[in-house]
Amino acid sequence: QSPLMLTSRSQLTVPLLAGLEVTGVITLESEEPVFFTEEDSYYLTQLANQLMIAIENKRLFQRISETRDRLQLILDTMSEGIVLIDEHGVVALANPRVALIGLSPEQLLGQSVESLLAQPDLQLSSRMGFQNPDSFRKLLRQPAGLNGSAPVSYTVEIHAVARHVERFIIPLESPTGDPVGWLLVFYDETEARELLDMRADLSNMIVHDLRSPLTAVTTGLKLMREIVPPDAPFRPMVISTVETSQRAIRKMLIRVDSLLDISQMDSGQLVLETQPTDLATIADSVCVELSPLAQELDVTLTTSIDDETPAVDADPDKLERILQNLVDNALKFCPAGGQVIIRARPPAARESGRRQVRIDVIDTGPGIPDEYKTRLFDRFVQMRERRGARRGSGLGLTFCKMVVEAHGGKIWIEDNPTGGSIFAFTLPVADLPADPDIG
Repeated sequence: QSPLMLTSRSQLTVPLLAGLEVTGVITLESEEPVFFTEEDSYYLTQLANQLMIAIENKRLFQRISETRDRLQLILDTMSEGIVLIDEHGVVALANPRVALIGLSPEQLLGQSVESLLAQPDLQLSSRMGFQNPDSFRKLLRQPAGLNGSAPVSYTVEIHAVARHVERFIIPLESPTGDPVGWLLVFYDETEARELLDMRADLSNMIVHDLRSPLTAVTTGLKLMREIVPPDAPFRPMVISTVETSQRAIRKMLIRVDSLLDISQMDSGQLVLETQPTDLATIADSVCVELSPLAQELDVTLTTSIDDETPAVDADPDKLERILQNLVDNALKFCPAGGQVIIRARPPAARESGRRQVRIDVIDTGPGIPDEYKTRLFDRFVQMRERRGARRGSGLGLTFCKMVVEAHGGKIWIEDNPTGGSIFAFTLPVADLPADPDIG
């Protein structure tokens, strides 16, 4: 290295190393020749090492500060409340969204959970979704037992307003697997809960407000049919119009009942009245009901129920409505000249510990795209790119899925090998009493 002073006669230079990379040098010069000794070199090397450690610490501190600031910015903009409790039971982090449970970061940060629980006005345990302070303390003592724990939903009152909260607890571990803390995440479910309640109220209002007028119209049509003289020349036209109107009203009543049943199943209030039920009888009833519509659409509607098919353990009314929905859906998209078949065969295997009968509703329509084969059972989902002969409500298949699963069965969609679709579902075989004349 070139001398720094023109009068320099000796020089000692030590590199500043960051790993194997030279980031700088320390240079000493003297006007005397051979001025620096091995001891000077040793001490200057130690000074260089200490200087590099200080530089690296400063850089690390800057990176940590930048990361902390970015993390804090993210936490401050989150819609969820976040509380981090370290392995010593001290609140190490809390974002402003803990206000949704009536707390603030200033109240929590740096405080031990035990000291916070000792403040009755804070109501820490109830605000964080624990039944009592002891259940909160149990969290701190047994972090390992929380792995895979389900979320907890609860209600907390903030300024005389009820707020619905869902809480998740995530145990934190070190790279060696040792517990190092707990992350509590709080979601505000108030708006979602209110929307669900509003939808339920709207559904109930629609159901109860539609049932009475539809029943009145049905009674009026029945009276009209009875008072038309048998020899009146316009009687055939009146009878045809009345029958068409009655079918439409029955279809509307089925949709109203489906909406009510879906609402009851959501709330756990629907009770199935199951009994040994003959599939052939139900299928024939559905065919009689929908045959006029099938004839109008020029579609052949038939049944294929094996004589050895056992009775199923089902609610007859609900089973009939399942088949009505599935057959009506098949007729909706089946082209003129097509065919719809209700088929059932004796069970060949056990599912969920009970024998299951499989029932198929087969059509020769355009088929169902793969991306819709599961989505069609969701509420109000319809294939946008396809229009059938009639528009549906998007609730029929939802009703079918919920009722089949309530019976302990399954429902799905398959491709028909000859073209079209197969809507298949299973129901448990009825346990009939043994015949006393046998054996």
